[in-house]
Amino acid sequence: MEKLLSGNFYSDQKVQLQFNDLILTDSQYHVQKPIPWHYHENAYFSYVVNGHLLEISKKQTIACVPGTLIFNNTNDPHYNKGHSKHTRYFYIELKNKWLENHGVNKENFRTHPLINNPFLTTLIRKIYEEFKINDDASQLAIEGLLLTGLGYFTRHLKDENSKSPGWVQKIKEVIHDNQHEKVTLKLLSDHSGVHPIYISQNFHKYFKTSLSGYLRKVRVENSLVHLANKDLSLSQIAVHCGFSDQSHFTRCFKEINGITPFQYRQIIGKS
Repeated sequence: MEKLLSGNFYSDQKVQLQFNDLILTDSQYHVQKPIPWHYHENAYFSYVVNGHLLEISKKQTIACVPGTLIFNNTNDPHYNKGHSKHTRYFYIELKNKWLENHGVNKENFRTHPLINNPFLTTLIRKIYEEFKINDDASQLAIEGLLLTGLGYFTRHLKDENSKSPGWVQKIKEVIHDNQHEKVTLKLLSDHSGVHPIYISQNFHKYFKTSLSGYLRKVRVENSLVHLANKDLSLSQIAVHCGFSDQSHFTRCFKEINGITPFQYRQIIGKS
């Protein structure tokens, strides 16, 4: 597995700005080719400007579209596939020295969170605008915006973690690891050490949905990477991802994404 050093990406074309142990990169991917498993020397934010693709880690598959914001911590392996033509990414790399100088502990950050937060995505978009202007005031503006965003991001994660007891994370791991098989309350109880009745009563409080609803969501997310493979039929994908049949898969996929798996496959095929 390749380790990408500072400022390096698999992009076909890039423009970079480096200062004060920050590296900002505007990357364009013109060729539709899979990117193999890899990890990065630096922690970084990635923001999708144009196009779409799938980012896959050991625990999660994220369908990236314009406006998607993700944080990847140091040395976290992942790969990408399903690029549309002319996909464009904006990366903000944070070297360890920059983090230390500003008192930021990257260990507080979860890896691969999809950041569905309008405040943070707006800040990153403003940073991208300053990156493109790149005048005498841009560096100061960029650091100020980034520090504001990191402060908000850190507080958001701390608040989220403080609200979730340890058994919640264990249950998430069990569901992701067993998404192709039958997940029962007994299985979750055995791995988390929490009584099945307590899990049943409190699941919605921490997951904002039912156990079956969360499991369907995880399975639909997993299906995204397989839909990019034209050699697999929808029925094959349905069975592989743990759905009872293609009809069940289609119904759940549309409920979560607003379109059917067939329509999704058509969209990524035209890109």
